[in-house]
Amino acid sequence: MVSAEDAQGGFEHAVYKSLAKDYGDLLFCLRDRGQYQHTESSTPVERDRDKWELFKTGVVSEYHYGIRTGFPSTEIDFMIVKTGLSVDTKALERLFFEIAKNGFYIPVVDFSGKIILSPEAYDGYRACFAGLESFDGPPLAFQPVVSGDRSYEKIMKLMVSVAEDRERVQETTVGIHRELEQILAGLGVKLRSEFDTSILGAELSDIGSTGRHTNMPGDFDFDFSLKLDAKDFSRAQELAETIKGAMLMKTDDSHREEEGYYQLRVKGVTRLGSLHLKQPLDIDIGFSRKADMNVYGSHDALRDKLHMIEKTYGEQARDQVLANIVFTKQILKQGNAYKKQEHGGMGGVGVEHWILANGGNMETAFRRFLEAAYEEKKRIPYEKFREKYHVMDAGINVKFMVHDDFIRVLKPSGYAAMLDVIEKYFK
Repeated sequence: MVSAEDAQGGFEHAVYKSLAKDYGDLLFCLRDRGQYQHTESSTPVERDRDKWELFKTGVVSEYHYGIRTGFPSTEIDFMIVKTGLSVDTKALERLFFEIAKNGFYIPVVDFSGKIILSPEAYDGYRACFAGLESFDGPPLAFQPVVSGDRSYEKIMKLMVSVAEDRERVQETTVGIHRELEQILAGLGVKLRSEFDTSILGAELSDIGSTGRHTNMPGDFDFDFSLKLDAKDFSRAQELAETIKGAMLMKTDDSHREEEGYYQLRVKGVTRLGSLHLKQPLDIDIGFSRKADMNVYGSHDALRDKLHMIEKTYGEQARDQVLANIVFTKQILKQGNAYKKQEHGGMGGVGVEHWILANGGNMETAFRRFLEAAYEEKKRIPYEKFREKYHVMDAGINVKFMVHDDFIRVLKPSGYAAMLDVIEKYFK
């Protein structure tokens, strides 16, 4: 409890005098508005079930209190972060996203009382949950391409190509899944079905663009995530080697990463088990340990947003958004402004989030990017741009377990290349 005397010394003085400062990096501050019943062990009272019990412990000092049983986060008036947390950018990002997921603003301040999560910043985080029912997100905007737009004819043609490609991709995905299931079963690893809620069993998820039909037509690059039970995770490399042994491929770029994570990455695959492929394709499988809790991944957020567009605006709108995404990838790839490693770009997932955040419309995304990148008719440095323009991911990057801001994924070279591509497009 903060005393009136301590509060008179100012915000920072009150915090440093508080016992709470010794209990971790994040302090919750709750104002007593009459919702608590004050109790002391020396004075028996009849409990008021409509209020939380604020009981005096007095163990550390006269101001040492506790609230009996849990209370909702709506009771938190603001949060204070200690110095260690205030300079940990990634930890702060996680905190801000958790607040945004909850759906209502809670101020976050440092020990001096300076606000470090403003209402405007909260709105920015909250906006990335647009179209996600599970987070009570705001409606997801859709801005159709209309006759007269520069991209109109190309988008109309791509809508046909994307629809034709969908059937081939689905057929190939089913075949790959079937073969992987059989190989893993022979190694004693059982795959859970999509609707199986049991605790044990590996989970194979299609996390790539082919799973969302945002792949460029004819570009067969399949990305999977294989989450293993703890007992099987130590065998990740063994499982991967057996899977590769069932393949006919051109190149193998597989590797082991930190904490046992294994990335199977093969290119030019023409056979997997009994599945013979009509054209060579690339397959990536990330082997990871299953978390105690299900993680809502970046691919989940993209899938759900596309589903929301279909549900709200219809299949034609969904296909138009898919065509916009594909066209954007094509243009950026041609201008060496797309891939993360080779170009310093946002990558495929980043591009998808970017287009969806702009009504599913490529030209709108291009214009807003361009407007943010110029001040007084001059390009601003990348370091300044990334502080004012953001592309937030409502889902978790399942590899690094963080919410990405894809503008921070972008490198200075990729930023410059994107601007070159966008300016050339409008000229």
